[in-house]
Amino acid sequence: MPTQSQVFEVIFTDEDDKEINIGRVEADPNFKLKIVSAAPEHKEFLEETVDLVNDKKVLHVEAPPPKDAPKFAVYSKQVERGKPEFASEMQSYLSSYYDLNLKPVGK
Repeated sequence: MPTQSQVFEVIFTDEDDKEINIGRVEADPNFKLKIVSAAPEHKEFLEETVDLVNDKKVLHVEAPPPKDAPKFAVYSKQVERGKPEFASEMQSYLSSYYDLNLKPVGK
């Protein structure tokens, strides 16, 4: 986890795979997001999405099954907010469910 706040460009990928910059967010060390700016036509979507992901205390992510698991078993693990892997898992979650990618500003 970052030890200080980080700023990201929020990039939305539309149905034509076109990337659209819809705003900017700041992530605190626990990866709680705060909107810094938003394109007017995407502001409501970004606000709702940020509110939803900030409410998540835990993410459930796919994990390899134990060696003795039944064939084709699906397993998950919990990643709690504040854990080192939470930031990257949250970014994967945003990409998978909302077609949003966070690109660090200044890098």
